[in-house]
Amino acid sequence: MKKIQGVTLVALVVTIVILLILAGVTMSFITNDGIITKAQEATKTSNLASIKEQISLDILAAQMEKEGLTKEKLNEIVMKYGQMQEDGDKIVTEYGEISLKDILEGNDKIPEDNKDKITELEKRIQELEGTIGSLNAQLAEEKSSKQRLETEIANLEQELENKQTEADNLNTQLASKNEELEKKNEKIGQLENSVETLNNTIGTLNTQVADLTKKQSTGNATESQVLSGYTFSNSNNTGLSGTMPNRGTLNWSKNNTLESLPAGYYSGGTIDSRPSYNAGMANRSTSLY
Repeated sequence: MKKIQGVTLVALVVTIVILLILAGVTMSFITNDGIITKAQEATKTSNLASIKEQISLDILAAQMEKEGLTKEKLNEIVMKYGQMQEDGDKIVTEYGEISLKDILEGNDKIPEDNKDKITELEKRIQELEGTIGSLNAQLAEEKSSKQRLETEIANLEQELENKQTEADNLNTQLASKNEELEKKNEKIGQLENSVETLNNTIGTLNTQVADLTKKQSTGNATESQVLSGYTFSNSNNTGLSGTMPNRGTLNWSKNNTLESLPAGYYSGGTIDSRPSYNAGMANRSTSLY
């Protein structure tokens, strides 16, 4: 079977799990106690400080007026930014609570000389503007970081979607190949059964052929009556091998004349070994006895 080239299913699942982990870490970094929460807390603190400073300025301005800071004037100032609690100690705004006592004590510490008050106020304004500038820079940086993270998240989501599509395609191919493999295994099983059946048939036919050949064979020769190296059949069996030794040609001399025994079957006999026989003329490689 041709090997499929490409990303394995295990490697693909591992990649998807890593991407999901990265996406979860990124979302946790942005939400909960991450960048967005810290930015919101910083904005809330900045707004609360700005309101507190504005209330302090309004109270200071009221103190500098002819009538001074009356209860009605104080309630009017407080209502601009929030509501006074029943105990009259704290101001509740949309960004949190502000201690009115701290504001009033802070204003009492300002020198009564107008020029000194103005100088102090301008200094505090500059400090607040510096704080606002720093917060705005931090806010811009956090927004930029947020935008980068949103872009990375979008890219990861797109990559995850692409990997999911690729995984679906691979699963479809895998299912198709498994189905094809199952069909091949079924076909192989059928062929193996057919081969086994044919082998059994061949064995049966060979047995029948042997039986028929045995029945057709005739003759009464035995193994000892057939030369070694030759096969024959008789009425009892087929494919028999002869066992009669083939001793080759025998040369001997008689009355100083070299003679050869003619080829053919000999059932035995004798050789004249009397003195008239010249034994020296016999073939040295042949044993006469």
